[in-house]
Amino acid sequence: YDIGGDLYVQDSGKQAIQLTHSGQDDGPIFSNEGQKIVFYRGESHNQLWGINVDGTGEQALITPTRLAAFGEIYTNEFMQLRTLVFAPGTHQLLVNTHIHRGRFDPPEKNDDLLLVDSDTGEMKQLLVPGQGGDFLVSPDGKRIAVQMPDHIDVIDLQGQIVRHNWVTYPVYNPPAKVPMVWMPNSRDLIVLPSKFDPSTAGIPVLRQVWRYSLEDNSRIEIRLDPSPIDDAFSISPDGNWIAYSY
Repeated sequence: YDIGGDLYVQDSGKQAIQLTHSGQDDGPIFSNEGQKIVFYRGESHNQLWGINVDGTGEQALITPTRLAAFGEIYTNEFMQLRTLVFAPGTHQLLVNTHIHRGRFDPPEKNDDLLLVDSDTGEMKQLLVPGQGGDFLVSPDGKRIAVQMPDHIDVIDLQGQIVRHNWVTYPVYNPPAKVPMVWMPNSRDLIVLPSKFDPSTAGIPVLRQVWRYSLEDNSRIEIRLDPSPIDDAFSISPDGNWIAYSY
């Protein structure tokens, strides 16, 4: 947790340990096994730092200067680090960015993808701006499903394509997010694209449910009656059940 811009960690009823002393830190996120913490430093949310849970190894991971090496778009004064996700079982952190000019202006996604090693500070660009989108890491930490306006690609942690155009769907206007969930085996992906209901004047509120397999490249529609509506659904941890609202 943070108090006055400094981070603290507390294990059960033990004494709290102050980790940082900058007065500018917030948004801490743990790696999956709880040994590494990454956090924002500064009000602009364009700097990311890392530290071990015992308070050692504090270092800058992403800064405007480091980002500028990847292109002019990263020199924008309103650029912010947007989504921070640890690949399960690793200290590799996936990050994308957007331009946010103020609270009254919607953020503009850069649709990129960066990977930074929170141990060594090594950073690389997996997807350049315009080639990415919303993303989801598989439970085994080896694959990333990346959502484009009309399809989903799967890449690995080196940025290499595993499946191109693996899932396709219509381009919605205005653009609509297509929910996706990795199954526990990290080989199947559940995707819920919209379908159009005449009773709602064409507004895509109902969902189809499809299961895509990386093993044999198959796809199966899971027909539900009634269909799920909007994004209110959840898949059980064992992957055998879907709960949803209608």
